[in-house]
Amino acid sequence: VAAAEAGAAPAVAVVLPGVDPEVPMEIAALMMELSPAQGAVAAEDAVDWDVRVLSAAPEPTLLIHMKGSAIPAPAEAAAPLREVETQRIQNWVQRVIIGMKVCPFTQSVNLAATGLEKVGVYPGGIYYPYSSATSLIHSLGATWEALDRMLAAPPAEISTVLLVLPRYSPDDHARFATASNLLARGLTSIGVDKQVSAVFFHPFYDRNRVDPPDAPTHGHLPPHSFILQMLLNFFDLEEIETFD
Repeated sequence: VAAAEAGAAPAVAVVLPGVDPEVPMEIAALMMELSPAQGAVAAEDAVDWDVRVLSAAPEPTLLIHMKGSAIPAPAEAAAPLREVETQRIQNWVQRVIIGMKVCPFTQSVNLAATGLEKVGVYPGGIYYPYSSATSLIHSLGATWEALDRMLAAPPAEISTVLLVLPRYSPDDHARFATASNLLARGLTSIGVDKQVSAVFFHPFYDRNRVDPPDAPTHGHLPPHSFILQMLLNFFDLEEIETFD
């Protein structure tokens, strides 16, 4: 529902019927982290807006006032480029995820969760959406759209999403880590983390640049300080010392 009073900043009211009353408050707090006044995200990812909960509304409602300039939607990449960059990700899945057995239950670039039938999990398709987003807000939008499609589809059709984001922070892992932290907390705030498990990949991934650096966090590798103890659950120390 769009609304704007004469002379006032553009505003959007987002009605969230049926959700827990605490959820809009958590969402508003997360969205306000994108405000330049908070300094929580990179300058190029900041969104000059004000987000608050309309406590007097008959249904849980967020009111979003855009104070600064609108952020233009990203230009769509040409189809051949999209195909090439998506193919690169599929080649990486074949080489690393499958070839190096990072996930033993992925045996094809198009099918995930194989071999888990005994625990009630059945194979499902892998969906590779593509976004030309260069900003955090559009990257998050592409993520939520992909998750919405996955959750609406039968698991046999889509059980895994690998969102291809080649234009968002390709050389800046710190910026990417901030974005992934915001997304993970967003999943938790609305309870989707009980249905979806996120994993974040980046060409320059550095676990030491992920907050908190010394504790587990959704979607990321365990802290380096945890790895030895985790390996000792499966290997002898002498064997571990031979690992590269």
